[in-house]
Amino acid sequence: MELEPRRQCVGTNRSGNRCGKPPIPGGDVCILHGGGTPQVLRKAKLRLLAGADLAIEYLVNMLEPREPCPTCGRSDLDRDPVVVRACQLVLDRAGFHPSVTVEQVRQQPPDRTPWRQWLLPGQLEQIAEWMHEAKRRMNEGQPVPALEAHVEEQPVSHWLTPMVIEGETIDAPREDAENAEPSAEDDL
Repeated sequence: MELEPRRQCVGTNRSGNRCGKPPIPGGDVCILHGGGTPQVLRKAKLRLLAGADLAIEYLVNMLEPREPCPTCGRSDLDRDPVVVRACQLVLDRAGFHPSVTVEQVRQQPPDRTPWRQWLLPGQLEQIAEWMHEAKRRMNEGQPVPALEAHVEEQPVSHWLTPMVIEGETIDAPREDAENAEPSAEDDL
């Protein structure tokens, strides 16, 4: 004889009989009958958490000492083991079981300077010196230097340096060359 009837999925199989599989925790249906869908999982989790809230509230109330009842003489020291076990089961199903451990892991921040590996030796130190100098000027209240002050004035000829290309000069073809008859010079 079973003390507690086994929970069954409320879905039906092809023959019209009730599904015999256990439902998901906090839900009424198994995975095959929609227990894996987001809305069913969300609702089941809400049911479990609502039960967990009641169980936690009951267990916290048990921890607070109270005067014994003047009528029956029962005090909170007389804990009902069935109710305590029921609270444990509710908390286990909601995910708050003793085997759960909370571990805080400090993650390394992502490397925001992957370009460093392409720097040559000494370049990183040079960048650090420039940054230190810029911060010093900022802290002293110096004005932001204009970009034009950093560019040296160069004559246009500096930017347009002529390049010598080896080649030969060819006379441009004449427009009337199509209709002209070949001459003796063209055969040469």
